[in-house]
Amino acid sequence: MRRLDRYIASHVLLAILAVLGIIVGLSLLFAFIDELGDVEGQYGLGDAGWYVLLTTPRRVYEMLPMAALIGCLIGLGNLASHSELTVMRAAGVSLRRIVWSVMKPMLLVMVIGLGIGEYVAPWSENIAQASRSMAQGGGEAQSSKHGVWHLQGREVVHINSVQPGGVLIGVTRYLFDENRRMREASFARRGEFSGERWELEDVATTHFEERSTRVEQQERMP
Repeated sequence: MRRLDRYIASHVLLAILAVLGIIVGLSLLFAFIDELGDVEGQYGLGDAGWYVLLTTPRRVYEMLPMAALIGCLIGLGNLASHSELTVMRAAGVSLRRIVWSVMKPMLLVMVIGLGIGEYVAPWSENIAQASRSMAQGGGEAQSSKHGVWHLQGREVVHINSVQPGGVLIGVTRYLFDENRRMREASFARRGEFSGERWELEDVATTHFEERSTRVEQQERMP
C-alpha cells in the first residue's frame, strides 16, 4: 500500500508543481510587462526584474490553492485516462484509500504554503517594496511620485522608503518659520531608531539666511 500511496502522490504532486509553475510564470511575466511602464530615470530594467522576482513568494502563496485544485484534477485525470484507477478499484483498493493517498500530497502542499505565507512572503515583499522605492527615488532627494510625506508642526518630512527592520532610506526635511518661510532643508541618506530617538546618517543641511545660504555636513544627527 505504501508503494501505491507514493505512486498516486507523485502523480498528483508533479501535476500541482507543473500547474503552479505555469501560473506563477505567467503572473511574473505580466507583472514584469506592467512594471515596464514605471521604468524611468534611476529605475531600470534590472530593478524592475529584481522587484518582480522578489514578489515570487507572494505570488506562489496566492496561486497555490488554485494550482492544488487544478493539479489534483489533472493528476487523477491522468491516472484515469490510463485506466489505472480502474485497475486499483478492481484490485480491491477502496475509494477511501485512494482519496487518502491523494490527500497526503495536498497536506504537504498546505504546510509549505502556510510556511511561505507566514515567513517567506512578508519578508521578501518588504525587501521588494523597499528596493523599488530606493531605485525609483534614486537614493537622492525626494520625488513627489514616490515615498511618503509627513507634516509635524512647522516641519515637513519626506521618506523615500522603509527597509525591513524600520530603517529609513532617503529622509528629506524642510523647516519653516512662523511666516512660512523656509529656514532649513536637509537630506539624510539613512535613518535608524536607536531606542529613544531617530539617528540620521550622512546628513547635508542647507541653512537659508537673510542674504545667503550655508551648507553643513554631518555624519550623524539626532
